[in-house]
Amino acid sequence: MASGLHVTMEDGFYYFKIAQNAARGFGPTFDGLHLTNGYHPLWMFCLMSVYWLTNDLETGLFYGTLLQAGFMSASTILFYSAARRLCRRHAAAAAAFGWVLLSYKNGLSGLEFSLHTLLLCAIAYFYLRWFSKAAPERMLTYIVLGILLGLTFLARLDTVLLAVILLAFMTSTLIKQHSCSAALLRLAGTALPFLIIVSIYLVLNRLLFGSLLPVSSLLKSEWSRSLLLNDPIFQSSGWLGAKTIQLLRPLASFISMNAMRPAVLGVLGAGGVWILALLLPGQVILRRWSRRTLIPLSPFFVYGIASYLVIMITYHGSLSYAPWYFAIQPWLAAVTVGMLLDLLRDWTEKGYHVETRAPAGSYRLVGLLSCILMGTATLVQVLRWQRWERENPEHLVLYDAAQWAKENIPASAVVGTWNAGTNGYWSERRIINLDGVVNSREYFKSGRQDLCRYWDELNITYLLDVFQDDQVMTAVPLHQAYAGCIDRLQLIWEADGYDPTWSPKAYRILPAGETSAE
Repeated sequence: MASGLHVTMEDGFYYFKIAQNAARGFGPTFDGLHLTNGYHPLWMFCLMSVYWLTNDLETGLFYGTLLQAGFMSASTILFYSAARRLCRRHAAAAAAFGWVLLSYKNGLSGLEFSLHTLLLCAIAYFYLRWFSKAAPERMLTYIVLGILLGLTFLARLDTVLLAVILLAFMTSTLIKQHSCSAALLRLAGTALPFLIIVSIYLVLNRLLFGSLLPVSSLLKSEWSRSLLLNDPIFQSSGWLGAKTIQLLRPLASFISMNAMRPAVLGVLGAGGVWILALLLPGQVILRRWSRRTLIPLSPFFVYGIASYLVIMITYHGSLSYAPWYFAIQPWLAAVTVGMLLDLLRDWTEKGYHVETRAPAGSYRLVGLLSCILMGTATLVQVLRWQRWERENPEHLVLYDAAQWAKENIPASAVVGTWNAGTNGYWSERRIINLDGVVNSREYFKSGRQDLCRYWDELNITYLLDVFQDDQVMTAVPLHQAYAGCIDRLQLIWEADGYDPTWSPKAYRILPAGETSAE
């Protein structure tokens, strides 16, 4: 980008490359050969619009990042609007400021995070506006909420849990206000649009790709089982012991696991306000505060904690700690800041919740100061990020590999790689994804088990990735899949300047029957 920062993550380039191919008319494919559903569809559709405008790599990346910035800006406006349903202006502004700081880095990652958070903020505002005090009467309100939940599902598939939780809370409220038939009719107004969208997605997946779920989800679940079985804690203490450590590790390593801090803060914030309300139930001020904030936010507190638990239980090891999985948690952390500031003001004002009318000029001054503060904080974060990149050149290892491939591998060659995002986008070569995240269903079922045969079938003649000795560095061991033809790999490039135990390397795959020792 213009600042020199490489804000798009490795996995983000999977989206950019598939969107570029789809916009060219090749369909949803990463390598131009295999159809894949290893992505969340709504963000993919958004990026396709970028590549209808341009096919240039730099321009496409710029427009895609600009689109993410627009989504994050819109989510901040919706966040502030939702926070104003709960607390005063200055507390809501402080919460929105916290939201920007906690979310902006993942929001520009190239992944679905910006769209996901935009829709989460839209649902939160809509729910707090229409459903927090009493169930609305107009059927259109329920239908709109159902459509929003459906779109959010398409933006991030695991948000189906949010829909289930919101419908459960709505059921409780509707039964208190209406007859059983009237309550069911209104619930159907939300549930049916949501279920229709989900059903269309599942049917299309089955017809086009041969499975209901995306191949990336199936693959990560299988990897997680392998990581769990090889976890020493699992071997000594069983499933419960391993998962308990998995859940608690981000809390215990709050300082070192910086990518997980927003998620941890959200879980602690959600749990903390509930504990506060339970410990001090007799306080008048606290009861008012609870009615105004805690009760309306209950579905989102439940979802924040439940989604954290589901991710930690479903996946294992490093696969559980991808920061873009966690969107509602930083939202909760930021909104908790505003709630607690509002509670503090209630106590200082002896429990009187009074919104005094300040002169218009003072609000403009506060707004100006808030913009200056946000801009300064963002600039500081950018400078810190630039410094971190200079001090951690390994962050750019895949960019270097892609540049080498572009300059040294023939344009007609087929290249295999496991960490395929950056290489696939920037090398301008046909890159085959070998871990299977954005490969086909058939590759997931059989091709990846015998890579020697697969390489020959697809005429893959080069390997390009980060290796330790001759073993590719990935989240799970994959060496056994190509151990049978390791003697056919001829090292032709190895980058200097990285960790001495690993580095980006390129191998030429020799024809069957030839070995690198010959």
